[in-house]
Amino acid sequence: MTIDQKSLDLINKQRQYLKDNFSSIFDKMLEIESKYSMYNFMVFDLPKFELDDPELFHSIWNQYNIDCGRERTDIASPYHVDTTPRFRCLDIIETMPDRKRIWTTNYKDLSDKFPKFYQQLYDLLPFDKINYVRLWQSIGPIRMHRDDSWWYVDSPTEVRIMIYDENDTGTLKIEPECVPNDQKFINLPNDSNSFAWNNVRCLHGSTKENNKEKILACITGSFNLDKLSTLYESSIKKYDTISSKTIDDPYSKLLINT
Repeated sequence: MTIDQKSLDLINKQRQYLKDNFSSIFDKMLEIESKYSMYNFMVFDLPKFELDDPELFHSIWNQYNIDCGRERTDIASPYHVDTTPRFRCLDIIETMPDRKRIWTTNYKDLSDKFPKFYQQLYDLLPFDKINYVRLWQSIGPIRMHRDDSWWYVDSPTEVRIMIYDENDTGTLKIEPECVPNDQKFINLPNDSNSFAWNNVRCLHGSTKENNKEKILACITGSFNLDKLSTLYESSIKKYDTISSKTIDDPYSKLLINT
């Protein structure tokens, strides 16, 4: 799969915005990229995120999740509006309710039902502020794509938590754009269920195995770049053999760096 020029132009447009308006953040981004841009995917060295009451969670999930489709075009992928349901979703944190989301929204505050889980999100993840947490469950296989983001950092910043998974092996997969068709499945260790992939270098997608289900938490927010860098270091030390990396990837040279 070759680099999509429209995606590249839009990524660079957003990076230029960060450079022009948030120069200190942009400079820190470049520092992080110089150290961690080779990593396509990384398991996080964090305690497992656990639901206070898994049985109650599944009851609430079954009651409140809805089918969701694409309601506006994704700035990072050349797709069209398509309201055909692709996922089931339930949004459990939303701090910007007026922002028009790409996918159908479905917000319900569950903090009173799962206070320990919410506290883990706030305490452990490398954000100054969490803006949005969406629980996703794919209805079928998902083709390779790149996500919309404000954080086009050339390092693993697409943060996910595997809330529930019936599959025996990983069904999520990534594909570095510089190595066409080199798709790698994400398999998590027993002691961690949080991870991230590089949304600049990689496309991602998933397979659907029979009727087996998984539920992912997708988290966005304002990164604390110092915390992110510290987390990268400890994660590499603990899970380097699991993480995916590409040495001397030329793709990063196409980004705005100066």
